[in-house]
Amino acid sequence: MNEYTVNFVLSVISLILLFILLHTSFSSVKPQSQKEFRRVVGCFMLTSALQLISLLLFLMPGPAVRIMIIAVETVELLTASFSYLMLISYLNTDGISNVFAISGTRNYVVFLMAVTIVNALLVISNLFTHCIFMIQTDFRIVFGPLYMVPDLLILVQIIAESLIIFRHPERKNRRIVIFAMMFIMACSLISDLINPGIRMLYPLSTLSLLLIYVNNITETEMNLRHQETELKKNRISLLIRQVQPHFVFNVLNTIYYLCDDDPLEARRATEHFRLYLQNSLEKRYIEEPIPFENELEAVNHYTDLEKLRFDSIEIIYDIQDTGFRIPAFTVQPLVENAIRHGCREMSGGRIIISSRKEGKDHIVTVRDNGVGYTGIIKKDGRRHVGIENVRQRLTLMSGAELSIQALAEGGTAATIRIPE
Repeated sequence: MNEYTVNFVLSVISLILLFILLHTSFSSVKPQSQKEFRRVVGCFMLTSALQLISLLLFLMPGPAVRIMIIAVETVELLTASFSYLMLISYLNTDGISNVFAISGTRNYVVFLMAVTIVNALLVISNLFTHCIFMIQTDFRIVFGPLYMVPDLLILVQIIAESLIIFRHPERKNRRIVIFAMMFIMACSLISDLINPGIRMLYPLSTLSLLLIYVNNITETEMNLRHQETELKKNRISLLIRQVQPHFVFNVLNTIYYLCDDDPLEARRATEHFRLYLQNSLEKRYIEEPIPFENELEAVNHYTDLEKLRFDSIEIIYDIQDTGFRIPAFTVQPLVENAIRHGCREMSGGRIIISSRKEGKDHIVTVRDNGVGYTGIIKKDGRRHVGIENVRQRLTLMSGAELSIQALAEGGTAATIRIPE
């Protein structure tokens, strides 16, 4: 296979890969940089297309065609130089319009532009000096003494680019791309030295773009995962902040009533409340599940407070499983709901708090013998956030499920199922 055939095949492969890359980038590359990335790919497609046109013109001998080949080859070299400048700008800023926005890198950017201008002037001067290449009347390409300089200047651009990357902390994840590009360019230069007739620069440039594309996809996925994690943490913090004022309001309301009926009991309630706060406020912003025993301790403090007011309610504990973790303040709102909406208006109210292991799942149940669950939210002017809050935090933090159902014999059962 001669050099012409090799160059033709490589040009066609490069164009096909670039077209696929351009088409795929419409849906896969992060939206804010789609336009700039497609612009870079488009420039390289133009460069490869010019090379292919030049090769096709070699099949059409004649004086006019020879001039056309020289013109196309010159434009091709100019396009290649500016394509790499755009690529470097994209790698640093996701947009050439912001190339000067990187703190402390203005001198590097000016140097990159100067190298591009020198390269362009060298290519234009080749029209008169034939210092890079010359096409003879028999259509043979003769390389001049400076035929390696355009490639070397592109390599200099990439080296300067790597220095910018190291000064830009937000682009640390792109260092591997720059090193890979430098390696690819070194391979291109070695190829040119061994056999200058085989044009490896553009196919290897296509390989660089594919590498950048893969890096973009990886970077986008990492950013999305980070954003999802941050969103989840913010949502959990918001939900926890909703729980605490809701509970504090209810406890203070209890103490308020006791102040009139039994000041001594109000004092005891205040002491219980102090102990509860001492234990629970430390967990206010905990965004990870806690041992079930710690949550059970908070429930004990809460029921002690509530029984001061509703002393007819019986609290029964049937704890068979404690070897698991649960989001803080998820069992207490269920007990609170059972007392306030199930048992407080009746005599002989009973609440059973139980835990057990069922297969690989941990089951926590709060059962009462009250009026039964209706699923209807009371329209009393208050925000009823407790149950939905518990459900969301269980899902976000433990992948757990909360189900609430009315019992046939009367009352309600709220069941938390936590997977192993």
